[in-house]
Order: sequence, then structure tokens, then C-alpha cells
Amino acid sequence: MAKPAKKNKKRKKRRLRKSFKIALVFLILTGVLLIAVPWMNQNIKLKDLGYTQEEIRAIRKHKLTKTILEKQYYSTYLADCIVNDKIRTKYLDLYAVRDEANPLTADDILLYARLLDDGYEEDQLINLFANLRFWEITPLLIFDYQFDEKPYIDDCLAHRDTNSESSFTLSGSYMTPYVNMKEVEKKFDNTVFVNQVYHLNIDDTPADLVPLGDNISTQGQSLRKEAAEAFTSWTEAAIDNKTNFFAVASFRSFDEQKTSYQSFLQSMSVEEADKRCARPGHSEHQTGLAVNITPTYENDPDFAATETGKFAAKTCTKYGFIVRYPEGKSLITGMDPEPDHFRYLGIDLANAVQGSHLTYDEFYCLYLKDWQNGYYLPEEEIRDDLYYRIGIETKESSDQ
Repeated sequence: MAKPAKKNKKRKKRRLRKSFKIALVFLILTGVLLIAVPWMNQNIKLKDLGYTQEEIRAIRKHKLTKTILEKQYYSTYLADCIVNDKIRTKYLDLYAVRDEANPLTADDILLYARLLDDGYEEDQLINLFANLRFWEITPLLIFDYQFDEKPYIDDCLAHRDTNSESSFTLSGSYMTPYVNMKEVEKKFDNTVFVNQVYHLNIDDTPADLVPLGDNISTQGQSLRKEAAEAFTSWTEAAIDNKTNFFAVASFRSFDEQKTSYQSFLQSMSVEEADKRCARPGHSEHQTGLAVNITPTYENDPDFAATETGKFAAKTCTKYGFIVRYPEGKSLITGMDPEPDHFRYLGIDLANAVQGSHLTYDEFYCLYLKDWQNGYYLPEEEIRDDLYYRIGIETKESSDQ
């Protein structure tokens, strides 16, 4: 006999209590409000600072809301950089103290990083970049560390009417020569940098010295091979221009420089001698890349005023030389102007230095010097942009 079919029992649907539904909705709304209200408040505060809705959206895109509100940053320049994706957020503090008339460049960022590497604090640098121009800050790469940056800023501002990229003088003294000395980097490279801090050793002599011809130099003059070839070509161009010149000082050994320096001490103080002649080990002549020239047919003691001097200054970079100790930059180089003293760097680097309006001291310490702490090294994009623009390739740019 067939079993009777089981009746399907209808399961009773669980019904959420009305109070639970209300609680759930309340929690959801509370969560939304916890997110929306602060977000709206932030927007209101950004608007109060001066930002437009478009700029606020860009600020959120770059995740800068919290920082901008905490530091109360606003400028039309900063807003424009954010909206147009021209900002490197790591350096937001720098953008905040610049404006359209003095925009932040890759060179500024490199300078900022170099000074951090030299031991300056971030707040010191923000103060410097807020008040000074690029070329007013670059001398700090050479000067002694300034524990208090304010006197330096005040000195620069007091001389702003007379200073420029081509002439820089201040009332204060910011460099102590021959203190905290360091051995040179890349001692047999064309870029080698020698000054009153960086020095060569007594036995550092280039292996590729060659004598200069008797028709273009006084007896016993020599330069490194590449520099000698460039100098010879330069003198040939001078002959064609009827502004003949010849070399009167070129390579000097450590001992020869010692003799030269002591001769200055016989007639003047140490302070004066240091401005006129480098101490042994600190002379560019020991690199085999420096040469002093004199006109063949002109007797004016002011070399820069002669036709030969004018020709040399105008054409030197074409042959890879620069005026190493220019007029108006003695505060930075530590040396009296020497319009007849030329330093070989190679054509590309010589043109880059001349185009920068910096002394070689500043240029080297900004673009070429080894880093003490790789942590401060700017992003590869910044470095590559700078090296490409100034037309040189460095070990650093190719190895990083």
C-alpha cells in the first residue's frame, strides 16, 4: 500500500524587526556622514584659502589635501602647478614659496638637494628659497656652512640693486680659505675641481703632459695632450684674427707652485697672497689644464681691455676653455680676477659653464660633485633633464 505523500511545510520567512532596520539605516547614514562631512569641511577650508573647485579636485588627485590645509599653503602659482600636473609633490614646500616671477625649476630642486647633502636643514632652505634667487643661493655651495642663514639673506637683499648673475659682492665674509680641506675628486679628468678647499697631492702629475710649441709659448710650457691640441688650434685662430697671443704659464708641479706662492709672501700678507696665488696643491696649474696667456703685440697692462683679451674671452669656449676667475666673482672663487687665466674643460662642458653664468666652483659643486648621501639625490627624471639641457654626460647620469 503506497505511503501517503508528505505535506510540504511552508517555512516561515524571517522578518527583520522594524527597529533593526532603522538601526541599520542609521549606521549606514552615520558612516556616510563620517566620510562626507570631513570631506565637505576640507573642501570649504580649501575654498577659503582661495582654491577653485577645479583646483580642489586636482589637490585631491595629488593627495595634497592634508598637507596644504595643515600648512595653509596658497598661491596662484602653486595652484597652477597642481592643476597642470607641473608639480613634484616631494618638493611642495618649495613650490609654496615661489611665484610666477620666480618659478621653481629643476636646477632649484638640484640646488636644494645639494644643500641638504651639505648639512643644511629643510627650514633653513625654505627660508633661503623664499627670499633669494637661484644665483644668490648657489654661492652657499662654496661658502662655509652658515648655521644661521638670516644674516646671509639680509646681506644679499641689501646688495640686490647692484648684484646680478655676472657680478656678486657682499659685505660679509662667508668663506675661510684652506680650512677643512678635501682631496680632489676625479683628479685626472677634465672636470677636476681645485680651489682653496679641494687640493691635489704632492705627487699628482698628469701622465700625458706635452710641451707647447716655442712659437706659441715661453720656454718650458706644457699642458695635457687634449688641452695642448686645443690651445694650439686657438692660437692659430688668434693669428688669423691678428690678435696673436702665447702661453706664459701652464703646468706647474707642487714644488714649483710652492716657490711661486712663497715669492708672493715676500712682498705681501698671507691674506693678500692667497687672493693672488694659490697655495701648493691648490693650484689649477698642477692639473695641466690651466694656462695664462699674454698678447704678442699689445702692451696694455689691462689684458681684458686689449683686442687680444677681447678675442680670447669671446672665443675661448669654442676651443674648450673658460675664464676661470672672472671679474665680479672674487667672493666666490676666493681669487682676484684673472682675465688672462684660462681653464680647459672640453668644448661641451666649457659652453655649459659659460651658459650657466656660474663660476666653475658653483657649477662643479651643483652638477658634477660626488654625493655624500645618496638619500638626497633627486629623481632620475630631474637629473637626466638637467644633464641633457646643459649638454654634458656624467658618470652619475649614466650609472644611476
